[in-house]
Amino acid sequence: MLTFLATAVIQRMQRELIEKQKGKKPSKQKLNPEGVFFVSQIQKCKVYEENIIPQEPGKTVNDIYHALGIESPIKIRRTVV
Repeated sequence: MLTFLATAVIQRMQRELIEKQKGKKPSKQKLNPEGVFFVSQIQKCKVYEENIIPQEPGKTVNDIYHALGIESPIKIRRTVV
């Protein structure tokens, strides 16, 4: 089941990346789902008792956020379960 879900997520991400890159001028860096996950691991954050503060994303991570329509939050409220 986990393999099926991972495949579904990667395929959807691939379709969205292709769709969002259509009609745009060709960029030096092509984004693909595997590359997105690989590059996203460099996005770091500081974890405090009540909040999570993401560090400012780099250029490549910003490109990914822009391509997928994601807005990077300034602060994330941390809830303890």
